[in-house]
Amino acid sequence: LKAIEKLVESSLFAVGASHLHNRSTHTLSGGEKQRLAIASMLSCQPKYLILDEPSASLDPKGILLLRKILSGLKDKNVGVLCIEHNIDAIRPIANRILSISNGTITDWNQMEEQTITKPTKTTVQENTPLLTLERVNFSYGSTQVIHDISLTIHQGEVIALMGGNGSGKTTLVSLLGGLLEPDNGRVDFGRVAISDIDRKEVAKRISVVFQNPNHQIFERTVWKEQILTSEILNEIHEASIERSTNLLNSVNLGTFLNRNPFSLSHGQKRTLNITSSIAHVPSILLLDEPFIGQDQEGREFISNIIVETASANGAALVVTHNPNFAKNYCNRVIFVENGSILLDGSPDSVLQRLEEIGHSEYSEIGVSS
Repeated sequence: LKAIEKLVESSLFAVGASHLHNRSTHTLSGGEKQRLAIASMLSCQPKYLILDEPSASLDPKGILLLRKILSGLKDKNVGVLCIEHNIDAIRPIANRILSISNGTITDWNQMEEQTITKPTKTTVQENTPLLTLERVNFSYGSTQVIHDISLTIHQGEVIALMGGNGSGKTTLVSLLGGLLEPDNGRVDFGRVAISDIDRKEVAKRISVVFQNPNHQIFERTVWKEQILTSEILNEIHEASIERSTNLLNSVNLGTFLNRNPFSLSHGQKRTLNITSSIAHVPSILLLDEPFIGQDQEGREFISNIIVETASANGAALVVTHNPNFAKNYCNRVIFVENGSILLDGSPDSVLQRLEEIGHSEYSEIGVSS
């Protein structure tokens, strides 16, 4: 028993999760759960290790730790196979990178490089606030996780919400979307308290996409899931049906209309979450790590939806660990630490300041944009 305890402790330490030792698993963030899952497999001391999207939900520090762990396993002659969309997270330590498409395996170096169209950044209307937090605090039981946060999302803004695993990003999204009520402080939509607005009206204006796609799937077919939000909001009409059809076709889900959504891949489920949430054309998107499990085509689709929404007098706040997305698509970065806003400003200024105060991992990870 003592030997097992030692293995568990060393595995938690290896992934930077020793501080989670006594936490209930249901209270962990997505990134913290990912670290725990990796640690549990390490404690088994495998000869071969297969990891499915191991960098998913990990913050940059977690990705650097993952590289260190996998390099150490290589040195011990442990065979490692990583299934990964975020190639740049693993590229520095990989001996080989293979791509599979339609059942055929190709060497990554022999593939043609895809061209990404870089969009023009949106124009921010700073005199038009859409969503505001004013001195908001929030606790889970006796544990305070949001500390006196104030922020305003303006018309036309695309904001990257960044921070380490467990820093309070997901809770902040839930507060902004009206899914949680603050212990004190105000959450306003426009200039009206969100708690005073009919819940259905809030849902028409603000779409929230959760971190875990399985938490946002309720129907038995892809098509029923796609139109579910529109049905609930009484927004089913010819235009919304046409938009839903076009959205599914654009993400290659148009041939899966009668499939059970839970039979889709993680990335396809996430895409379905998004297409269902935008069929009625909301004005604000709150997306919690939308790029997990997405290939380059999926990342570009989601990025374009974000920019289109903000450009149409709306706004988007995106939880992400990806500094390239922040620099290429966002007007602003908000960096949270321990439930408080540490930095708030332009992407270049925030990322530069992060490096100056010791968060160099954000410039080191080189994640895919």
